Amino acid sequence: MLISLLKTVARPTLRLPCGLGLTLLALTLAPSAWATLYTNAATGNWSATGTWIGGVVPTATDSVIITNGTVVTLTANTTIAGVTINSSGILDEGGFTLTNNGSFSNSGTFKSGTSAAYLIFGTTAG
Repeated sequence: MLISLLKTVARPTLRLPCGLGLTLLALTLAPSAWATLYTNAATGNWSATGTWIGGVVPTATDSVIITNGTVVTLTANTTIAGVTINSSGILDEGGFTLTNNGSFSNSGTFKSGTSAAYLIFGTTAG
């Protein structure tokens, strides 16, 4: 005679008040909280949408990649979260200040247009 024993396994359960789970999910998935990596599509000005894949100009919370054989030129003082310049890519400051609050990798050329141009790493407290 075969006897089968069923064993119940207790699984931990977390119960959240109604709506809290959806709020946590919404906060977790909020795209504005994510940093974005932008890659340039062509040579052009930093502020031109046609310079960037997807047509969106990077903001202070984004990182960028300057691709091989292209030149991206700043047209205003700019803050960014990170910069990668690929081999034969050129990032030209154009006389403006680039503040970089993250990593900086340069396998290409970082061109400072005038002696008044600066590359600032991080932020300073006054």
